[in-house]
Amino acid sequence: MKEYKVKILLAGTGASGKTAYLKKLLDNQFKKEYEMTMAGEIKLKQIKYDEDTNIQIILHDLPGEERFQPARLGTTFANWRK
Repeated sequence: MKEYKVKILLAGTGASGKTAYLKKLLDNQFKKEYEMTMAGEIKLKQIKYDEDTNIQIILHDLPGEERFQPARLGTTFANWRK
């Protein structure tokens, strides 16, 4: 069985839709209300590509607000190499 890991970093300015996109992709949900991300979130998505291939997608959702930059850098890069 082949297994692949893909890491995707969602970065951008505040209120640009990063978290909304992630929730739509993973949970098929969309909220019109804005939810500020204060610390980075890490989500996983498993895809069975074919009988012999699994793909694990690791999504890092970073806060866009400049005031949360220390949390953004600490959360992301501490876990990036794992």
